[in-house]
Amino acid sequence: MGITKETLELSAAQLSIDPRVQRIVDPRRVAEIAANWNDLYVGTITVSHRVPGLAMIGGDAKEEWIILDGQTRWNALKAVCGVDTTTCTIPADVYTGLTLQEEAAMFLKHNNRKAVTPLDTFRIALVAEEEWAVNIRNIAAKYNWAVAGTAEKGQRRFNAISAAKKIYFADGTGATLDRTFSVIDASWPGQVGAVCGESINGIGGLYASHGGLDTAGFVTKLAKLGFNKFFSQVHDTYRAWPSLSLPQAAYYRTVEIYNANRRSKRIEA
Repeated sequence: MGITKETLELSAAQLSIDPRVQRIVDPRRVAEIAANWNDLYVGTITVSHRVPGLAMIGGDAKEEWIILDGQTRWNALKAVCGVDTTTCTIPADVYTGLTLQEEAAMFLKHNNRKAVTPLDTFRIALVAEEEWAVNIRNIAAKYNWAVAGTAEKGQRRFNAISAAKKIYFADGTGATLDRTFSVIDASWPGQVGAVCGESINGIGGLYASHGGLDTAGFVTKLAKLGFNKFFSQVHDTYRAWPSLSLPQAAYYRTVEIYNANRRSKRIEA
């Protein structure tokens, strides 16, 4: 049996969410919609109808109605309904027969223009098995790092997925991002917090913009400087030059560190 679609009126009580294919709800937005609730302007939410044995979802083998788009409106409806949510209904485009990967891909399609956080986008892109997300996860895992919310036991966590994604796409292969993690790992081994927007944008920006670098000498300088001082100097540069964004300040300060005490093969920022 393939994927089928139908439009149904579902009660708020029937519906649920799966955090693997859903972002974190914004309670302020829920309260705003609930306070101005109007059935005429609710629109149609998107739901995956999970039928035991029909799709490879994983978890409990039970019938479920999983919201892929419309979680905020659903929560607002429940707030309007009060205790009894069985009598409050909402129109839904219902898909039956989706796999978990297809559910994640559908969430991303429906929410690509909405305020989904980079961390939520990354987490759900992993479930959808999008290549860029899988590759970033694998590169980070080589050095025992993982994006917050996806980490396994023993892995260090970082939040700078936007910076990692930018450096990943700098060369289209992930090689620059891999080199960035390698330099961070060699310079500040075991340092909690060493992978951050400042270090990824600074070191990654350096390698994305310049080839033939003296990595061994650069690692020695970073190690001697220490991560905390590197971080502090990036922010000193940011405060000193208001026209620079923080990623730009990280890059310019990293270039200065690389060039320090070099008599030849200096690079231009």
